Amino acid sequence: MGLVLVSYAFKFALMAEMNQGCIPSLFTVTSFYIAILFYFKFGEVISYSKILGITMMVPCVILLSIDKKEESEKSELTASEMQLYGGFAVLMACMAPIFWTIAAYYARKTIERKAYVTNDLAIDRSLFIAVI
Repeated sequence: MGLVLVSYAFKFALMAEMNQGCIPSLFTVTSFYIAILFYFKFGEVISYSKILGITMMVPCVILLSIDKKEESEKSELTASEMQLYGGFAVLMACMAPIFWTIAAYYARKTIERKAYVTNDLAIDRSLFIAVI
């Protein structure tokens, strides 16, 4: 599912004529999701410098990706439609890391239970990500 959302994020970014380099940059929200999930589930605390970095990184990338769209002669879409597709691209790019966070959570739970050999865990996690 995560890869489907990534594909749609790139599709909407192309339709919005926005810089597609912003889409992979939005995957940095994974660190935000993991920090929150691991804080509540495992009691892990991150340093203040990492918190500051995460809170500065995510909004900056979002602001870069949502710029004012202008209509061009070669485009069949209006500026408002292009801005809407840009918003969809950002939304999809921020939703995809949720599935990667779930995979990291289950990997962590599996390691804690010592239910897998580490090499088997790496193979199973890759298969899990491919399925999602």
